[in-house]
Amino acid sequence: MRGDWLIYCSILKFFPKAFRQKNFNFKEVNFLLDLTSPPQFSIYRQKLYEPETAQKIYSLLKPGDVFIDIGANFGFFSLLACKKMKNSGLVIAIEPSPSAFIDTEGAELPILYGAKKLLSQQKPVIILEVGDNRRKFNYKSQDIYNFMRIRGYQKSQMLDGRQILFSQ
Repeated sequence: MRGDWLIYCSILKFFPKAFRQKNFNFKEVNFLLDLTSPPQFSIYRQKLYEPETAQKIYSLLKPGDVFIDIGANFGFFSLLACKKMKNSGLVIAIEPSPSAFIDTEGAELPILYGAKKLLSQQKPVIILEVGDNRRKFNYKSQDIYNFMRIRGYQKSQMLDGRQILFSQ
C-alpha cells in the first residue's frame, strides 16, 4: 500500500485540489478525504480505515460514554464516536504532532503509565496498536501485556492484524 501511495501522490501533485479530494461516508459520517495523506488514502482505497477497529469502536460506544483518541491523526475514530454517542458523551481527540500518522508513534506504554489510576479505578476498554516504534522508548510488546495484566486486563481480540483490544 505504501508504494502505491507514493506513486499516486507523485502524480496527484500535478492536478488541482479537486482531484486530490474524495468524499467518503461511513455510518452517516461524511469525510472529505485528502488522498495525499496515507491514512486517508487508505480509507479511499479500502473503503474503510481499519475496518475491524472502526466496527468494534462503533459497537462498544453508547450515548453518554467518554471516548479518548490519543494519536487521533485527522479524527476518523473520533468523528465516529461523536456520531454514535449522539452528542451526549465526551470525545477528546489528541494529535500531538502534525507530521505523525495514525498512532502514538511507540509511546503507548508511557501513556498507559500516565493513566494507571484511571485504568485501575474505571476499567475502560482499551484499543491500542503495538508496533515497531516502541524501540525508541526502550520497551517490548510484552511489557504492555504485563502492565495491562497486572491491572486486571486481558488481551481479548486482535483487530485489523495490529490493533489489540484489552478488556476486563
